[in-house]
Amino acid sequence: MPRRLLLIALPVLLAVGCGDTFTGTQVVTVNGEDISRDTLEAELDALMDNDAYRSLLEQQLSGVAIGESEGSFDTRFVANLLTERVYLALVAQEVERRGLSVSDVVLEAARANLEQNIGPSFAELPDEQRDQFVGRVGLVLTLRSEVVPRYFEEHGEDYDEICASHILVETREDADALSAELDDGAEFAELAEASSDDTQSAAEGGDLGCQRRGTFVPPFEEAAYSLEVGEVSAPVRTEFGYHLILLDDRNPTDLEGQEQLVQSDLIEALTEEADVDVNPRYGRWVRPEPDRGFAVVPPEGPAADAG
Repeated sequence: MPRRLLLIALPVLLAVGCGDTFTGTQVVTVNGEDISRDTLEAELDALMDNDAYRSLLEQQLSGVAIGESEGSFDTRFVANLLTERVYLALVAQEVERRGLSVSDVVLEAARANLEQNIGPSFAELPDEQRDQFVGRVGLVLTLRSEVVPRYFEEHGEDYDEICASHILVETREDADALSAELDDGAEFAELAEASSDDTQSAAEGGDLGCQRRGTFVPPFEEAAYSLEVGEVSAPVRTEFGYHLILLDDRNPTDLEGQEQLVQSDLIEALTEEADVDVNPRYGRWVRPEPDRGFAVVPPEGPAADAG
């Protein structure tokens, strides 16, 4: 699971206790499937009882588990833990929706991976926690090997290398005027050379070369990928101004070398479409920052006593 989706930086340290301080029977609901209070408490109990397990999850979630008061957990750590569980639930649901499953071969590979990368600490875990780790890694391996290729087949054009040119101007009025000139038969390259504020590309008739997805700023990229070869976009606003975009060519590409990008896009699509409801006792499901993935953000407030 991409770690950038899991990291939350908040300035206030809070603590949540175990047992009766929790309220409600569901901690999180993911597309109608519950992560229960009992499930969370069982995992927190396991963390409290086993130093090796706690250390592994602290490394995975980049945070300290134990809170400031005795027998408590830091709420940011719990929120990160719940964020991880939400993403795993979304992946599991997508695997099931596609009629796939985590095979025994994949589980064996997951166990071997954990034994190699974690070493003796993995062997120190209770059987239940070892099996949970294996299942989670197996799920992610299935995502990468089975789901990502299918998603790429369905959205392959979104990952083509595109060759584009543009004209950049400061105002919408200027962009509309140039668009009208193009409609009247003006040459794109000539207008770019004479009028574009991007002097570097203007010298080349607006040519930006050929790039893969992820190179251009999102509004520009979304517009460019929606064009047919030879088509000019309507004015597109970005932080740099207004663009008229000409799609010069489109070169099909394969999945190799783009696996991580495709996986990130798939997970983003799953979270955008997901119905995630977090018990307010544990936080909210939001984007902590505009350019980051969704996460459980813990509530602000005084620390709760341990149960």
